[in-house]
Amino acid sequence: MQKRYPKLTWHAKFDCIPLRFGFIPQVDAGVLTAKHHEAGTNGQKPSEIRRGNKHFKGDLELTDGQLISNATFVVSSDDMLISVFIEESRATRGVGELVRAMREANKIDSQWIVDNLYAPYRDGKMKSELDLVNILVDLGIQAASNPTERPVQPGPTDDELDAARKRIEELEAAILTAEGKKPGYQGQDIALSPICTLEKVEVGSRTNAKGMVVGCTRLYFEEDVPVRIMDNWADPDGRVSEEAKRLIGKKVRTTSWKPESFSPLKWFRSIYETDG
Repeated sequence: MQKRYPKLTWHAKFDCIPLRFGFIPQVDAGVLTAKHHEAGTNGQKPSEIRRGNKHFKGDLELTDGQLISNATFVVSSDDMLISVFIEESRATRGVGELVRAMREANKIDSQWIVDNLYAPYRDGKMKSELDLVNILVDLGIQAASNPTERPVQPGPTDDELDAARKRIEELEAAILTAEGKKPGYQGQDIALSPICTLEKVEVGSRTNAKGMVVGCTRLYFEEDVPVRIMDNWADPDGRVSEEAKRLIGKKVRTTSWKPESFSPLKWFRSIYETDG
């Protein structure tokens, strides 16, 4: 174990901790007692590794005595706490990114996150952006039907949430239809990644679990998500890799077949542009 003394970024203080732990820190620093999580650090995108960001697993005691236990902490080289999350939650990183975007757009605030989003996140009901949109729709309906509730900062309107949910559902349906028509598809489960911004495409090789060197394509994203890999056997004519290169700088979603074996955050089979 090692001790560090990080200061909290706004994202950690006003998004991550309210959403994942149910309170808003009243202080800006703490004592982190943790082990370096080498796999998490190495799974970052190259720009984050170059900046010196590292992942740690352990406990954070804030200077007012509040304790966050058994979590993963992302800390910069100058000891700023960038993010904190619970790996066992199985929620995609896209959930946290969407919450952050909504807060920064003044659609919601941190107390609203605690009051309305922490419980479904804790209970495993918020695993994807679509889950979050559906929960927000339900919350908006409940708030409108109960005028005795204490005032909160307004969230997105029902029309805005309905439109967002419809766009996501239509996009997902179109992607699943397209995947079902691809050669080799035999009814396997298909999972979709969160929406992320494609930063770089790298065609190279890796050593697989059998010790064999195989060709592969890697995708790097602007968001704080792992590098995503597709081995060449899934793209024998190179079309998927070429499509990925065309989509650099754009919002995309990728697919994974048999997600119980191939996590959609670590592996991909196809890539699709979204409207963000």
